[in-house]
Amino acid sequence: MLDLWRRLPAFVRAVLACLAVLVLGGQPWQVLLALNFQFAPSVPWCVPLGLVWLAIVWSWLRGRGPPASTRAARRASLRAERVSATTWVATLAIGVVGWCGLLLLEIALFRALGVPKSAPFPPELSITSALAFALLAALGAGVIEESAFRGVLQRPLESRHGPFAAITVSSACFLLAHAGQYGGRLDLLLFNAWYYLGAGALFGFLAWSAGSILPGIVLHALADLAGIALAAWSAAASGDPLASVSAWLVPAGLACIAGAAVLGRRRVRSARSVA
Repeated sequence: MLDLWRRLPAFVRAVLACLAVLVLGGQPWQVLLALNFQFAPSVPWCVPLGLVWLAIVWSWLRGRGPPASTRAARRASLRAERVSATTWVATLAIGVVGWCGLLLLEIALFRALGVPKSAPFPPELSITSALAFALLAALGAGVIEESAFRGVLQRPLESRHGPFAAITVSSACFLLAHAGQYGGRLDLLLFNAWYYLGAGALFGFLAWSAGSILPGIVLHALADLAGIALAAWSAAASGDPLASVSAWLVPAGLACIAGAAVLGRRRVRSARSVA
C-alpha cells in the first residue's frame, strides 16, 4: 500500500492527504457537536470527547503512532515546528490586521446583500454551554483546517512548485471546503468567495513565512471565536448595531488589508536578510 501511495504524483498525494485530515480529523467532532444539539444540549458532553479526538489526531499527524515508516513524513508535512517569540509576534500581527480587514469587508458585503442575522447556537443554551461549544468549534477548525490546508496540502507543494503556487492551490481548496455552508445560495457563495480565497492566502502566507502552522492555528481559532461572538452579539441586538459605523467598514477594511500587506512585505525582507 505504501509503495502504491509513493507512486502517486505529489499533487495527488497532497490533495488526498488534505481530504483525509478534513474527513477523518474533522467529521467526528462535528458529528458529536450536532448530536449534542439534539440530545441534552444543556450539557456540553461533546466538548471533552471532541477535545480528546483532536488531541489524538494532532498527536498522530505530528509523527506519533503507527505506522513507524511514515512518522518522519507525517511530521515534516504537518510543519508544526516551534518558532521564536519574534516570529510569533510578527506572524500574529500580520494575521490579526489582515483578518480584521477581511472581516470588515465581509460585514459590509453582508449588509449590502441584506443577509439576515443568524445566531450561531440555539438561543435557549446557557452562556456556559455556548462558550464550551464555541471553544470546541473554534479549536477544531483551527487545528484541523490549518493541518489539512496549510500543512499536509501546502507544505509538499511548496517544495516542488514554490510558495505562490502552493498557497494558490491551498486557498482554492479552502474555498471549496466551505462551499456548502451557505444553504445552497449560490449568490452568497460567489459574492463571498473572495473572503475564503483571501483568508486562505493570508493563512497560507503566515504558515510559509513562519515555517510553522502553529501561529496560524492560534489565529484561526481566535478568529473563529471572534466570529461566533460577533454573530451572537448581532443576533441578540435590536435594530442595526453597526448603523453608526457602516460608512467606515469598507475604508477601514481596505486600510487593514493594506497594512497587513506592508507588514508581510517587511516580514519577507527581514527573513531574506537573515538568510
